[in-house]
Amino acid sequence: DNSNIQQLISSFSCAICGLRFSLSSQSKCRYFRHVQRHGLQMDSTFVARSETSEPQQPDIRSSKQRFHCTHCDQSFTNKHLLYTHSFTHSEVRLFKCDHCRADFKVLSALCRHRKIHSADKPFQCGYCNKRFHRRDHYRLHEMVHTRTRPFGCQLCEHRFKSRADQRRHQLKAHA
Repeated sequence: DNSNIQQLISSFSCAICGLRFSLSSQSKCRYFRHVQRHGLQMDSTFVARSETSEPQQPDIRSSKQRFHCTHCDQSFTNKHLLYTHSFTHSEVRLFKCDHCRADFKVLSALCRHRKIHSADKPFQCGYCNKRFHRRDHYRLHEMVHTRTRPFGCQLCEHRFKSRADQRRHQLKAHA
């Protein structure tokens, strides 16, 4: 019947266990977490080409072949990861936040962003009790108290809390 056909067109299934998901943004986040539970290492996320076409499924072969990005030095274990990574080099922003005007190139960025609209802040600093939505923000904040600087400049003695700070320094100070 037509309703079953429409449901198939507007959904997709896990390549490993067959569990079905809709194409809504929330279901894409659930799909991403679901596939990670199967033990797949995903550096990027599922990205549908359009809301009506059948989405690409992750390639779960365990080959040692690497797929290299032509825009940067990253490589991936399967074509799907390379495909989704390619959106980071594009200006196309398919994923829009339901709560604000923010839009994103990849689903993982939208999933990460959605946490700022939640009252849930599960990560609490043991030094000052400040709370955070995300673990990476909590860990970066904690370095303020511990004065940890794990990233060093290769050209001088400066040290930094994050790789991004290190790269910014190298571009400004040594370019």
